[in-house]
Amino acid sequence: MALIEKPIRGARAFGEKSDAAQKSQAAILLLMGHRLRGTHRITASLAMGRPTMWRSVKEEVDKFPVPAIEPRMGRISTLAIRMELNRAHPAHFAVKPPKRIKRPVPPRVLKHVAQRAYRQKSHEAAAQLFEACLHHRSELVRVSAAASYFELSTESERLLGVLAQGTKSKDPLTRTVAATALARLDPTHSALAKLATARSRRRRRTKAHTGMLIHGTWARGSSWWQPGGDFHSYILATVWDDLYAASDRFEWSGSWTPAARELAGKQLAAWIDGKNAIGIKLMGHSHGGNAAMLATHMTDKIKEIVLLSCPVHENRYLPDFSRTQKVISFRVKLDLVILADGGAQRFSDARIDDRTLPIWFDHFATHDPAVWRKYNLPQTLLQEGF
Repeated sequence: MALIEKPIRGARAFGEKSDAAQKSQAAILLLMGHRLRGTHRITASLAMGRPTMWRSVKEEVDKFPVPAIEPRMGRISTLAIRMELNRAHPAHFAVKPPKRIKRPVPPRVLKHVAQRAYRQKSHEAAAQLFEACLHHRSELVRVSAAASYFELSTESERLLGVLAQGTKSKDPLTRTVAATALARLDPTHSALAKLATARSRRRRRTKAHTGMLIHGTWARGSSWWQPGGDFHSYILATVWDDLYAASDRFEWSGSWTPAARELAGKQLAAWIDGKNAIGIKLMGHSHGGNAAMLATHMTDKIKEIVLLSCPVHENRYLPDFSRTQKVISFRVKLDLVILADGGAQRFSDARIDDRTLPIWFDHFATHDPAVWRKYNLPQTLLQEGF
């Protein structure tokens, strides 16, 4: 899918079919879920007074309005929601939920339902929008609706099924949003097990180098970060000519739990110490960046860290700045996967150089070679001394 530099705002997004419209809809739905969970009311995290997720996206949300619903007080009968949709749009919504979508709801109907949610700001209107979007032609929109509808619906198993099906999507963004939301709601769900499976390693005999790519959640089996992958090849050729390319590269489980990240940090520190190298440079995507930051507390050999689309949980993950010289973070606006994760989208610690690209929603844009070329990110690293 194309990079989105201009999102479509408000209910108008639901009346269009473009890729920008679909990603805009997904962001609105996920942000509505945060409002239902009360994220917008929390002013600081309990542990260290760090800015919250909602505060971290205030600049974007001020320009990208979301229905101003309040935190939920209880659940709403999903049958009643379908009955109301059936009364308003009988040609498009049945009282009984279909086993599979035969005819997607047309954009004009979705826009009408969305306009009501923006106008009324009620839990019932929000639930109707979530229910309507379960009939969307876009699976990304369906899984985003399911993730937030979980806060209101009385049919949780149905929604978990939508998310589980989304983990099988061929689209990486859809798959990762679905998996992250599913892991938050049901961390032991069987659909998550296959996502942490490792690919077989290609045997390479090369000397140890000092740059490392660290994959994120669910990405252990992806090729982009591995020797020969598109991003690995780009960084090796353009950014770090000492990027590690041997077959014993570091990898971790990629599971979506704090315990998995803690273990990854320990394993990464042990891997680095085992190489007996100094001045290591790490580039970590998503929660791989948090594993990299954790590793700095267990080894003094990490010199620099480049974070790519890293979910911000500053009460849990920050580097040991007495051991690490420089940290820079590249991210996009309203990252959909981080919205599903629940993390903040910017660092407040001034010791991390936080750079937001003029791209919206796409969690994987920061490891796309085309993005690095278009926005000259190698030059940015060079200017900052990486």
